[in-house]
Amino acid sequence: MIGKGFKWIVPVLVGFLLTACASMDQDARINFLEGQMKDVLSKSAEWGVASRDLRTRLADHAARMDKINSQIQILSGRLDDLQTGIVPKENPIFNQEGVYEEIRSLKERLQSLEGKVRELETQFSSPAESVPEAAMPGGTSPAPSLKEKVVAPATAPSSGAGKGAVQALPQVTPERKAYNDAMDLLKADKYDPAIRRFRKFIKAYPGHDLSDNAQYWIGECYYGLKKYDEAIIEFEEVVRQYPKGDKVPAALLKEGLAFHELKDNDTARQILKKIVDKYPKSEEAKIALEKMAVLK
Repeated sequence: MIGKGFKWIVPVLVGFLLTACASMDQDARINFLEGQMKDVLSKSAEWGVASRDLRTRLADHAARMDKINSQIQILSGRLDDLQTGIVPKENPIFNQEGVYEEIRSLKERLQSLEGKVRELETQFSSPAESVPEAAMPGGTSPAPSLKEKVVAPATAPSSGAGKGAVQALPQVTPERKAYNDAMDLLKADKYDPAIRRFRKFIKAYPGHDLSDNAQYWIGECYYGLKKYDEAIIEFEEVVRQYPKGDKVPAALLKEGLAFHELKDNDTARQILKKIVDKYPKSEEAKIALEKMAVLK
């Protein structure tokens, strides 16, 4: 009787022990995967902070580049006045050599900023460091599917991307690329296509921080084409549509200069005076004062 009972108990005990071992192994796997998930989520948060920092730095550099471009355009207008004889070359306020030096200095600063922007954009589009894969308990292979549920991109990864790789930092935004493309055309003096690109940008992103900049550069394009009537309309749009934007002083200044080009010095003087009264500490106010001193 005892022998028969023992034979029945042994398989039951063996089964119980195997089940317990499997349960312990499963718990270890779950604990391991939970640890991996926490690690991935932590790294994703860190990369999110890095991504936001890069965006901020890019926006700051872009704003500074826009400011320098505006200053170069204004100085170029002063240089034209000297070269065409509108302003006497002996006038100390409009020293030709000094204007050349200012333009050269601004272009150097612009090139330096463009280099920094290219470097940041490269960082922005580079894939983040992959999360290292550890071996599963018991020598089994890692289970990438759990990581993929957390961080996998919607589209299939490119060939050569390692298993479990964290999604790359986002590319330069479409709106920033659209704006940069328009600026490149402007810098190349391709005014008509630049105007079309800037208008397209404003239509596509009406509430974007760069919308007032884009509107201002449309005016600059017309000014570069010597279509001063159209330039005045576009500069006035900056003042009307974006009254609190930082491009208003520059737009008023170029509007005044456009009226001067049309030989309407009375209106030009009124607009320049408005800059001095409303934005007395701005660089545009300083230039407006200089211009008013020589207007007849």
